[in-house]
Formats: sequence, C-alpha cells, structure tokens
Amino acid sequence: MNKKIWITEVGPRDGLQNEQQKLDIHTRINLVNEAIEAGFPAVEFGYFPLEGKAPNLAFSEKVYMGLNSTDKAQLKVLVDDIHGLEKAINLGIQHVKMAVSVSDTHNLKNLRMHYWETIQSFENMVKTANKYGVSLSCAVSTSFGCPVEGKMSKEKIDHLVSQLVGLGIPEIFISDTAGMANPKEVKEVFGYFINKYTNTEFSAHFHNTRGMGLANVYAALETGVTRFDSAFGGLGGCPYIKEAKGNVPSEDMIHMFEEMGHNTGIKLKEVLMISKNLEILFDKSMSSYILKVSESLFN
Repeated sequence: MNKKIWITEVGPRDGLQNEQQKLDIHTRINLVNEAIEAGFPAVEFGYFPLEGKAPNLAFSEKVYMGLNSTDKAQLKVLVDDIHGLEKAINLGIQHVKMAVSVSDTHNLKNLRMHYWETIQSFENMVKTANKYGVSLSCAVSTSFGCPVEGKMSKEKIDHLVSQLVGLGIPEIFISDTAGMANPKEVKEVFGYFINKYTNTEFSAHFHNTRGMGLANVYAALETGVTRFDSAFGGLGGCPYIKEAKGNVPSEDMIHMFEEMGHNTGIKLKEVLMISKNLEILFDKSMSSYILKVSESLFN
C-alpha cells in the first residue's frame, strides 16, 4: 500500500551544528525558506541550547523571525531546558523538540545531567507547553548504541520511553545518534514500541555513519513508521560522538520513497539544487548518492 511519508528536514539544525564553517544569519534564513518552498512538511530550523553550546546555531530566534512564512510547514526548534521552551513560547513557535539519551555518558556530555534528571525536568516543560498550546516531541538519543556504553537493549530504551509516554508526549523519535543500528535491530525495536504504545507516534532519526541509513529507513517503514528525519546532502553529526557522521541524505530518502510509489510531497529537483549549493558553500563533497547522478536522473 502506498503511504504518505512525512519527512522533517533537519539540515538547518543537526546539519549545521558540527560544521567548522559557520553560516551567517541571512544564509541560514534562506536555507530554511528553501526547505519550506521545496515542500518539506516540517523543518527543524534551530536550537535554543544551554549556555555555551552549539555556537553554529546561535541566534536561532533571528532565523525564525526572518522567515518568509511560518505557516507553510511545521517549524520546529530543539530546546535543552525550560528556558529554551519559554523562549520558543515567547516567539510564538508552536513545535518544540526535546532530547534525552539512553546512554548516560552521552546525556552528561550533552545536557550536563544524568538521564533521569533530564526526564524529571520534562514534567515542568510538559505542563508549560500544554498551558500555551505548544506541541512537544522528544528524541530518545543513542537508542541503538553509544561508542562508550555499547548497544542498548529494548528494555533500557523502554525505561525512558515509558516515562515519556506517561508524561503525555505524543511523538517520540527513536534516534540512532551514533549510527550503530542495523535493519534487523530497527525492525525489532520499532515493532516493539509501535505495538506496545499504540497511541504514541514513533518517528525515526538515523545517522549514516556505517552506510546503513537507507536500509534502516526501509526497515522502519516496514514496521509502520512514516515519519523520518533527514538532512540536505547528508549533513550532520554529533559534537559528543566523533564517529556520528551525517544524517540520511534528504534527496536519497525522497528518491527511494518516490521510486517505491510512496508520496512525500517534496520536490526532488529543488532539494538537489539546495544540496549542490551547500557543496559549494562548504567546499566539500556530500555523501548523497542521488546528488552525484542527478543530471542523468531525470533524462
């Protein structure tokens, strides 16, 4: 059965946070505007982090305020704490994403607290978001493993997921932050959670560190997942996991789904042009396969 696929472009956030070259505010605004015009139903445009983190994503509020339109797509910001959430609320942002890591080592590096302390902090954030009608989602990072702590069991992931579901968070991203997943594990993990928590939306975030990103996307699709993150050209990485290089490229994901008969609603030619421009801007070759054959793709 053909499905409607929901892809969130995370290049303007995840894609930029680990690049050595910082983009100016105007360029970041243009990148988000181009993603919206290409037809992405959602764009993760920025980050309101703890003080001193993610200098590449500083002034994300200016990016939001400079956008041509804020109602053509869901515009999502990642926040670390209640202060970030309050900033989003004051700006009128309706979609906010949080994160907690299954790996306590990663959580301590990323959020400067243990994972159970992060979960405890979410209670006040959920109450505040509900009060102001803000939609919350949460990424469960390092779900498939951490270079320090190794692989994660379903039970260990579920220890966090069950608490997030209990807080009433409607969308949970099972995130392969380190790029350690394989398709067999992906089917087991997503199948487990989709069957156990039938009223929760489970979305997928894969890094392509070991070249299995698209295979993992397909495995998740087979379990019923229809919401995925991707980044232009495969940009992205994690500042706290050196091996985590790159998200699944947006154009590769769109191409695969459309070739299979699924509908993304996204204009592939426009996405390819954006990724080509980013190659020039960053002066490097992107990891996308479709980008390399795009000229012959439509002949």
